[in-house]
Amino acid sequence: MKDKLRIFYIFIISIFIVFGCNKTVASNDITQLYRIRIDGKWGFIDYDGNIVIPCIYKTETDFVDGIAFVNDGHESYYINGNGKKIFSNKKMNYISDVYIESANEHLSPEFIPNGFVLSCDNAYIGENMFTITKKNDDELVGVMNVNGKIIVEPKFFDIGNFKYGMAPFKYGHNGIDGYIRRDGKIFDYLNL
Repeated sequence: MKDKLRIFYIFIISIFIVFGCNKTVASNDITQLYRIRIDGKWGFIDYDGNIVIPCIYKTETDFVDGIAFVNDGHESYYINGNGKKIFSNKKMNYISDVYIESANEHLSPEFIPNGFVLSCDNAYIGENMFTITKKNDDELVGVMNVNGKIIVEPKFFDIGNFKYGMAPFKYGHNGIDGYIRRDGKIFDYLNL
């Protein structure tokens, strides 16, 4: 009986070693970064609002598959998520965060709270979120989720589409002044 039990344990341990140790763990080694503009220069922040790549670029694109195209005023090149210059022939599928037309299906919110209306321009901004305005003041927009919960009161000139849990906003006509996270946290880089 002891030999059968010993063989059973050896068999189980062998299976664990062979299959358990060779198991590939899926990981996301590309951290999503978001564009931010401070003092007329562009850089990138992470999901927590930390500046990861300093605002030193004259122009930039979104990160796609871990790389972004930038121009520092002297030359144009690709950078990785650490801001290191890399060279790549990879074609980027660049879409502006702020001016994208929603390609997603248009949803309708379950209800709209009293005193608010959907903004007239492309109210659906992705990830089950909508832009809203106050009924008698349609100049500023905020964010509401599909259930009718106000995430951020109207106070922005424009809000872009949500992508990876965050959406850019701006106070005026130019640039990106910060980001709104889906939970309502605001990263405001214009008013540091």
